[in-house]
Amino acid sequence: MFQDLREAQLLFGDLLKKNETLRWAAKPKQGFRFKPADRYLIPFSIFWCGFVFMWEYITWNMSTGFPIMALFGIPFILIGIYLLIGRFFMDASIRRNTFYAMTDERIFVRTGVWNISTDIYRFQDLSHIQFTEKPDGSGTLLITPVGTPQPQSAEKGRLVFPIGTIRIEFIDDVKAIFLILQEKIDTNALKKA
Repeated sequence: MFQDLREAQLLFGDLLKKNETLRWAAKPKQGFRFKPADRYLIPFSIFWCGFVFMWEYITWNMSTGFPIMALFGIPFILIGIYLLIGRFFMDASIRRNTFYAMTDERIFVRTGVWNISTDIYRFQDLSHIQFTEKPDGSGTLLITPVGTPQPQSAEKGRLVFPIGTIRIEFIDDVKAIFLILQEKIDTNALKKA
């Protein structure tokens, strides 16, 4: 934690207000991680690759001269390889460059691969917060800014979060961070009232 705070001070120190102090900082867990969407994306990507490779096989064997139709399948092969394995490498690379920090007033999210961007969210601009927790205490925070439609219920009691939802993924002790954020959001809501 102290190591993360020191690193956060280097990354975000010039963005802090005069009396603003970093209270929490963390990096997401590193390496290859599965997300809930993978239970749909993995079977889809296997089907995609199977179909495309079958297409390529047939077009190469049916052509008598230059297999022009097989050339049209190359972009689809590349898409299939990315869907099957490439996206895991990309996700791990993005998380390697991701850093989260929190002060008494704001949340900082720094992320990217080629172009690193820093997003800053004030607590007064946040309205809804939810977390998912794994047995080891790690998890993901889902935060909805004010003005963004509230999450809608989907099948089996799951919530569907709209575009614009802030994701703080794969952090340790997610429940403690959730409680701190919830208190900050509630305090700001009382100040507005």
